[in-house]
Amino acid sequence: SIAPDAIVSELSSDISTALYGEPVTLTGRLRLPDNTPVAGVTVHVLLLPTGELEWRDVLQTVTGPDGTISVPILLARTSALRITTEASWERLASQSVDLPIAIKRLLSIWSPASALAGSLITISGTIQPREAAVPVSLEKLIAGRWRPFGKPVLTVEGGTFVFTTSENTRGIAQYRSKVAGNPSVDGATSSVFSVVIY
Repeated sequence: SIAPDAIVSELSSDISTALYGEPVTLTGRLRLPDNTPVAGVTVHVLLLPTGELEWRDVLQTVTGPDGTISVPILLARTSALRITTEASWERLASQSVDLPIAIKRLLSIWSPASALAGSLITISGTIQPREAAVPVSLEKLIAGRWRPFGKPVLTVEGGTFVFTTSENTRGIAQYRSKVAGNPSVDGATSSVFSVVIY
């Protein structure tokens, strides 16, 4: 009798860290040990989000003539992915090496373009995924170095936060904000933003 063929399953992605809400393109390749492509085989994409124990079958697709698949996927948190194929009379089951994909928070900031010296300056923002009780800090560029400015605040329901500060010296104040990460999502740093103090 003829033994079933062994299949080599390989999985890669276009990026290893994605912003929350950014699609990741997965590319899978099935081949025989002699590099012959394996076409027309159903491939299962499995997902294991951080903190969970059970792999989930989230997508099935079929390899093309070149033995590959290419599928976009949205991840809500840092996860591991793998592809598998089932055994048949002509092929053995296969499984790729696990592929980790990190998810990074989104951090949006709103600040005034200018403010009167000595007046209150309100800087607000939102994080995604939208969560409450996440620490967010404000930093100011002082003598060429980023330094904590004021105390960190916690996000409220809906992932929003507000800093209230003031500047006594005229000029251009440059700030940025940082949000903490956790095992499910990486932290993030905002773009630099400026407030003209007059």
